[in-house]
Amino acid sequence: MKISLKNIIVFGALTALVSCGGDNKSSSSGSGSGTIYSSGTSNGSTTINSASNPEAVNSLFSQLSSALPCSSGQRISNVLQYSIQGGTSSSYYSTNKLSGSFRPGTIAGNVGQLYMGTSTFNDLMIVAEITNGNTVLGHNVYVSMCAYQNLIFEGRTLSNFQAPYGIVLSKSTSCPYGVISSAKETYMQADPYQSQYGQIYAAPVVTTFYNIQCN
Repeated sequence: MKISLKNIIVFGALTALVSCGGDNKSSSSGSGSGTIYSSGTSNGSTTINSASNPEAVNSLFSQLSSALPCSSGQRISNVLQYSIQGGTSSSYYSTNKLSGSFRPGTIAGNVGQLYMGTSTFNDLMIVAEITNGNTVLGHNVYVSMCAYQNLIFEGRTLSNFQAPYGIVLSKSTSCPYGVISSAKETYMQADPYQSQYGQIYAAPVVTTFYNIQCN
């Protein structure tokens, strides 16, 4: 996916203080509000708001959601936030890979490098490196999903984010930010939902994110 990010403001080293692949959305329509920022919490999934998140993250989300509108429906207002402690791991196949257990909520610290990715349906993922001086404390993962049939819709909670194949992060020569080279088959659960037509049971949401190319 290639987009123009010429109007993105690059925030220097991005030290704001904080307190393309495949996609497979599986099984079970509602409409979203079209906005990706709200405040408060929903069943443990904290949403983005300007009081608790750096402007660099909010600005990037705003730019990406305008450049990459949802192809399957409107964007869900809840932006899911997860975090993982520590830095990236290195291997023969990948030099910057996040793997392990992701926890709901974010890590406090200074924002270092930002990485961005998208899916076939233009779901969005931003990974923010969190530092304290020269020490990497961990990474915050922000996920913005698009409505999809009777599986993902406004008001239905998504939970239990997992990245069984890890999240591979790379620097970019064409973008002012880093990119998510691969986040294969990430998993979330669409929780049970009581609609006016009856009970909708829990179902898996499997999404692959890949890199964004800039003009």
